[in-house]
Amino acid sequence: MKIGNIWTDQYGDRPENVNVDTLVVHTMYHPEDNDCFCAVKCKFWLDQCGVSAHYIIDRKGTVVQTVALDKMAWHAGESQMPYADDQRTRVNDFSIGVELLASEDEPATEEQYKSLVELTSLLMDDYDIASIVGHQHIAPARKSDPWNFDWAKLKSQLEAEVPGDLRIGV
Repeated sequence: MKIGNIWTDQYGDRPENVNVDTLVVHTMYHPEDNDCFCAVKCKFWLDQCGVSAHYIIDRKGTVVQTVALDKMAWHAGESQMPYADDQRTRVNDFSIGVELLASEDEPATEEQYKSLVELTSLLMDDYDIASIVGHQHIAPARKSDPWNFDWAKLKSQLEAEVPGDLRIGV
């Protein structure tokens, strides 16, 4: 998988000895630009908002990295895992954030799902990813993204490509 980069300065250090085991899926677009799904413009919009994600996947499925994986991207905010047996807070500490360029009216594309599956498989080579959640799952009072996301489709595609027992959605 070819991954480009558009580095940001919107990140912090992860806590020592943290086990990165969660992927958080987001959707976003640039609300003030005619080219609202341009990865570069969306990254600069995130910068202006003081937030970040480790990866951005554009409408064609192109993946760009904006934060090194050993650093903590600022994507989850005040958050808590949604499971009865996992209610850890501060999800940024132990997660990797992925922004899909989509909107409430234009859901993620097939190319984006394919790239998300491929990226997840790649990340699982180096990290013990156990859960894939949406922003809405970890911050339900504040967030509703990823909008119109098909969790069943992601689960089906991942099961075909990635061995193991992953929690996907809630």
